Amino acid sequence: MRSISVSDTGSNEEQNIARAVRALGRSRDRLAVFEAIYFHKKKIKTVSEIAERTGLDRKKVLTHGKHLENAGIVVQAKKDGETAYETISFFQHHKRTILSRRAVGAKAAPSDTIVKSSDSISRPKARRPKSKPKQVEPNYDVFISHASEDKKPFVQGLADRLKSEGIKVWYDKFTLKWGDSLRAQIDRGLASSRFGIVVLSPAFFRKQWPQAELDALFALEMSNQTKILPIWHNLSKEEVNKHSSLLAGRLALASDHPIEDLLMQLKDLLSE
Repeated sequence: MRSISVSDTGSNEEQNIARAVRALGRSRDRLAVFEAIYFHKKKIKTVSEIAERTGLDRKKVLTHGKHLENAGIVVQAKKDGETAYETISFFQHHKRTILSRRAVGAKAAPSDTIVKSSDSISRPKARRPKSKPKQVEPNYDVFISHASEDKKPFVQGLADRLKSEGIKVWYDKFTLKWGDSLRAQIDRGLASSRFGIVVLSPAFFRKQWPQAELDALFALEMSNQTKILPIWHNLSKEEVNKHSSLLAGRLALASDHPIEDLLMQLKDLLSE
């Protein structure tokens, strides 16, 4: 196993984030492997675990895992006699920044150039992601974006269960009162929620309003103010890909996924 010292990952924050973005590139499969390795706080994931979570075959998992290892983004390990990959604390801590920059196609080379040419230029770039989340204090744990057609068959039950578990949910039925400005309340809810659960469905992609909410969530995610958690409702990956390759490349849960596991995963994210 190749060890990576703290100095390797901590010597230059911007340079290492840029290196991770460059290593991920534009491959959706490699992104899926990276997200599976860094999913939850469990440090070591076997190839079998990663394959099950991503839907990729073992050969692809090993190929992309080797690429990430060579880039110094993960560490190859052994678990139960099987090849596995271990997370690195630096990249776990900066995972959101890495994924957001990769999502907008940020190039690593310019960042490297800035870091090497002038420390005074690179410091503001390192500070900006840290200062922006402080501008809006989250009042809610999650915002649920959905099409009205999906409310009764799925979303209402999900929102009720989350609320019963003590999770603070922005959901129109819970939050809006008679006479409220719909747009103003939704804008406020989007900006003051830590996570945005987006229920993607055929009805969602047919309507403009839910997609406007999704665009707003993407904008907030790019500035590290929230993170999108997709749920596929009566949709296949191929159908999602027709509407948004960016969304199709993300790890998502299906609406028939066990609710207990969904709650456990969400609570783990909220505890970070």
